[in-house]
Amino acid sequence: MALLKSKSKPSKSSEATWNKYDKHFVYRALWDPDGYRKSRQEQLDKAQHIIDSWHPRNRPDLVQAGQKMIRRIEDSPEGPVVPPSEPPHLSPLTYYQILRLRDISAPNPDLNAHDKANIAAVLRAYRSGELKAEPGRTTYWWKGMLMKEENPGPPGVRREEVLGRWKREFGEGELWIEDVSPIALQM
Repeated sequence: MALLKSKSKPSKSSEATWNKYDKHFVYRALWDPDGYRKSRQEQLDKAQHIIDSWHPRNRPDLVQAGQKMIRRIEDSPEGPVVPPSEPPHLSPLTYYQILRLRDISAPNPDLNAHDKANIAAVLRAYRSGELKAEPGRTTYWWKGMLMKEENPGPPGVRREEVLGRWKREFGEGELWIEDVSPIALQM
């Protein structure tokens, strides 16, 4: 899915409104605000067309399906939205990355202390504006430090050399690769 440049600024939602949203729609709206709005409107139009095309006596199942579809879409955000706990004035894509990391780091028994430190550092960098999310950008983290965007390379000899050097210079840690790419998104 291509990211379209959008001048849309995400709006803050109340905690109650935020909690009711299907996060799939939230991600989609943040990754491609204009495409999301267009798709959302097309879905609403399609559902309304189904309702308008069938009389409830002839095809109550189709009318009910159209009404259900409209309720589901109306319970989704109209555009990019973020929770009230996040700082203002970040780009939609930066919020997307923040929410993705929040989901990863939510009680997750698979994360070790090094992963948690790296995720916390990446979140701080995004929230402070020090790190900006850009499509295709990848950064590398060790012990909660941005490694000057030095690419340790794919698994293999070079990576082992770079990670060995980082371990000697900064102490025991683990590599975190922060890339800006979409999860599977559809309306």
